[in-house]
Amino acid sequence: MALTLQTVVDGENFYSCNFPEISATSDQSYISFNLLVDGTTALSTRYYTVGGKITVRNLASCIEQAMEQNYKVYSAVQILLTAGSQTSSAMCHVLLCKSKCLTNPVADFIANSFLTTNTHRLITMHGQDVLSFYIAGSGNYAVASFKFNCIARKPDGSIGQYEYVSGRRFGYGVTSVAISATEQQAVCQSQFGAGTQLLSFTLTFNNRVCHFYLVPCPDAKIFRFKNIFGCEEAVAFPATTIAHLETDYSEAMVGGKLLHYDVKHARSYEVQTASLLAHHMTWLEQFLTSSDIHLKMPGGMYASVLIKEYEFAHTDAPGEENTLNFTWIFSDQRETPHRYTYNVGIFTEQFNDIFA
Repeated sequence: MALTLQTVVDGENFYSCNFPEISATSDQSYISFNLLVDGTTALSTRYYTVGGKITVRNLASCIEQAMEQNYKVYSAVQILLTAGSQTSSAMCHVLLCKSKCLTNPVADFIANSFLTTNTHRLITMHGQDVLSFYIAGSGNYAVASFKFNCIARKPDGSIGQYEYVSGRRFGYGVTSVAISATEQQAVCQSQFGAGTQLLSFTLTFNNRVCHFYLVPCPDAKIFRFKNIFGCEEAVAFPATTIAHLETDYSEAMVGGKLLHYDVKHARSYEVQTASLLAHHMTWLEQFLTSSDIHLKMPGGMYASVLIKEYEFAHTDAPGEENTLNFTWIFSDQRETPHRYTYNVGIFTEQFNDIFA
């Protein structure tokens, strides 16, 4: 009996969550199994045949782990089998996707969609966002043309609409584009004059479309996180934050005095968001369960944080409120959200003269 790989893998594309079980037959007592992700061995083992057959299941987690360790989103995966002097191999491509939420063929999805499940996004007046996508080809770089279709309220109260195209250079493969609400507002005012308010804009790149709606909120907590595709996304919460400080210590009596030792201070931050849309709640499941979350700090830098606990109330009933309450902590316990200055401006304008 020749060594035969029975599962159809060669030349196919898979979402990682749907990677199939691998079956092979041989007249040998065992088959050596090797799984390579982008040329690097992710699994190498030996399986003994039962009735001349082996079946290898649950390879998704192994592939996802290898891709995440190497910051890959779309990878070449090779199955290599050896039994005695016979070999059999198959090559396929895998798009990292941890949830079974897509029915589109992989090739169609990466060619026509941004690597996100949220294409109707809320963004604050000074917010930033990022969209990832895949560009097929080879070479040094590709030139991509993005079309922006914008809607704004003019100073006289009327609604105006305009379009413009922006060309940018990107490397081939998985890449991303940064979106700045401040830059879009500046373009808007250059079109209709000072005092114009940008309401929404739609970004189109080939067949890929994403809609942005501006939230009239001057300030918000901005987080970045890795989504189910392993790509970075941003989310801004107009929210209320409560800071909690807890102290843990041991006590000892030394020289007649009670002292504390092994003192540990723990800072946590509880966030209560405003009401959210139902489809945003579905998307935010990826935020809460992400293994890589960062908070935008004063000055524009990002600090690594962990979601400690959360209350997630999601309903699809019309008119019902969707709420999210979560507590986060800094990965670096020495980090703080405060940046102190000598000019803190603690008094409001009407008291400045009195307490100057």
